[in-house]
Amino acid sequence: VDRVGQGGSAGEVAEPLQRATYEYLARAVALLDSIPRSTQGTPLRSDARFVADASQLLGTTRLLLDSPAASDPRMRALLEDLELVLAQVSRLRTAPRADELTFIAEAMDERAVVPRLRTVTASYTASGY
Repeated sequence: VDRVGQGGSAGEVAEPLQRATYEYLARAVALLDSIPRSTQGTPLRSDARFVADASQLLGTTRLLLDSPAASDPRMRALLEDLELVLAQVSRLRTAPRADELTFIAEAMDERAVVPRLRTVTASYTASGY
């Protein structure tokens, strides 16, 4: 049997978890890239599917925080920052106020969430996966 604790090595489990983590991070980048940075000329509207996707990613983030994927301090910090942003996005109303979107954008910028996500996903892609 090839499972940790059942005769397998940690490396055999780590690779699938690592792949799933990076695929999840790529989905998070796509979602966060779709948040409006400016409300000028854009109708303020929150799509129910968008909020549902954010909620799903938030749940996955929390699972990853409790997994071996968060054993790396840099990955843990990234997941914690991502959790904060996704929690804010998942609470958006159908017609969010401009200040709500501004607050989310400022949190992402202050913590450099999207650039950090892109760096991590790019390094994973460059490694041949």
